[in-house]
Amino acid sequence: MNSLRTVSILFVAGIVCLGAQLSAQVLQDRAMGDRLIVKFKRPYSTNPVGVGSVPSIKMPATRFEILSEEYGVADIHEISSHNSTSANYRTTYSLTFRNPVDIERAIAEYTETDLFEYVEEDALAHALSSPAQLPQGVAPNVQYFQRQWAFDNDGTFNATATYDADIDMPEAWQLTTGDSSVIVAVIDAGLKFDHPSFTGRIWRNTDEIPGNGIDDDSNGYLNDVVGWDFADKDNLPIDDNGHGTFVTGVLAANGGDGGLYAGVDWKCKLMICKVLDRNGGTPFSRVAEAINYAVDNKARIINISIAGTVRNQAMQEAITAAHAAGVLVVCGMANSNTSTSYYPAACDHAFAVGSTNENDHRTGSAGSPSYSGSGGSNFGPHIKVVAPGNFIYGLIYVSDSHPDYFSWGTSLSTAYVSGLASLLLAQDPTRTADSLSAIITRTAEDMVGLASEDVAGWDKYHGYGRINAHAALNEQHASVPGNPALHTATFGVYPNPAGSTLYVYGLSGTPAMLEITDVAGRLCWSGVITTIHSQIDVGKFLDGVYTIRQAGTASSSAQRFIVSH
Repeated sequence: MNSLRTVSILFVAGIVCLGAQLSAQVLQDRAMGDRLIVKFKRPYSTNPVGVGSVPSIKMPATRFEILSEEYGVADIHEISSHNSTSANYRTTYSLTFRNPVDIERAIAEYTETDLFEYVEEDALAHALSSPAQLPQGVAPNVQYFQRQWAFDNDGTFNATATYDADIDMPEAWQLTTGDSSVIVAVIDAGLKFDHPSFTGRIWRNTDEIPGNGIDDDSNGYLNDVVGWDFADKDNLPIDDNGHGTFVTGVLAANGGDGGLYAGVDWKCKLMICKVLDRNGGTPFSRVAEAINYAVDNKARIINISIAGTVRNQAMQEAITAAHAAGVLVVCGMANSNTSTSYYPAACDHAFAVGSTNENDHRTGSAGSPSYSGSGGSNFGPHIKVVAPGNFIYGLIYVSDSHPDYFSWGTSLSTAYVSGLASLLLAQDPTRTADSLSAIITRTAEDMVGLASEDVAGWDKYHGYGRINAHAALNEQHASVPGNPALHTATFGVYPNPAGSTLYVYGLSGTPAMLEITDVAGRLCWSGVITTIHSQIDVGKFLDGVYTIRQAGTASSSAQRFIVSH
């Protein structure tokens, strides 16, 4: 078991009790007084033979050892990649102190050693939903699939439900129900492995021999056959909280086998990475380590329904490495109904997801149903899309047969998007993180929410709109960037908003002069594009709205895009 102290965390959503009024609790984010994250300037490995509980370091690090002794370091734990081909190979570690320390002072003293690229606090992250039992009389007594309004909303779910405020899942399943070659990592609270809805769905590490007590693949995780428990540091990532089983069920519960509820993807393999403790909390260092583990073990999609308010460089580097490996990292925006940035959703290269309810309005907006359990879906410049996230029924970790538990929050919205991304990979395994992002955003349904929030094109409340699984899977030019099937009558751009790079697609492949102007009509960039898929560096552009067009053409063939750093 992990020797780290247990930290009590408040859920984002209030737990619903029978006859009780729904309530939302405020996240209590703070730095952890007993942990730091450090990144060495060059790779190193710990030596199991050391003085006391502090391992010796295979590098000139005398001052580091002295400080570790002074601060009472009880554990030095690697959270970076064990893969020598990774950009963050054996560089990043968490330090756990026996007792809480003055974090600011510790950061300053470790930084002064000049051994590290950075030293940072290890802050808290939280689960973004909490299952609750069904209050009597809230929903009609119907067959269980009819409760899954997010898949197929006929407007009868409750008094506020709106016809077709769903992701068109039955139509999407006619195109594909998934493929067992796709690996999806769920970084959460673990899983109820013996639940029949996950039969045949668990990823297996074939490089490990179960139960032999040997780290056969030498990745630092002993007998990690079905994933890893980063909270308890063992190879049994079993759910003792409920959040992990619920989220995983929404993403990938078996369909068509008589189970309680169907997930989005019925065939993908699930790599279970447990980081949340039984109270629904985790330090960011565990999340970063789990991301690195998932990438090293060939996951294609990573679902993170966890968030905290402190920006964390170690987690950002893990997500950057995942993106470079073509892995899509899908994250929840959080549920405080504010524009406050929560991480990892606000990290660069994360695919941030907000939440809608059964009438297609943003959860927490003026049009939200009274059963929205959270404060509301967060919003801001990093949001990509929204997906259903209110009154979602699902699986629980203490029973195989209880159907009357539901939840709310961007945790569930994130799972819908991850499931869709895995179906897109089943359809075409050559798709990259960028192409998956482009497909999902291009095919999202725009202007479905309140007119005061959901404007044409991207907006900070809904991103590009509410996802549509059928439209995404039915898109004809939705393969890897550069697919020759792209439309050639005009051209398009993504992402929108763009941060550092703007991709241009849909040109014929013959040289074309493009120009970019700002809202005042001033020329900001011009150049010749010679391929059907190209990229333009907009990293030095000021934040704002720009227009890109072929030089000498009419404005009707132009595209507008936003730059937001």
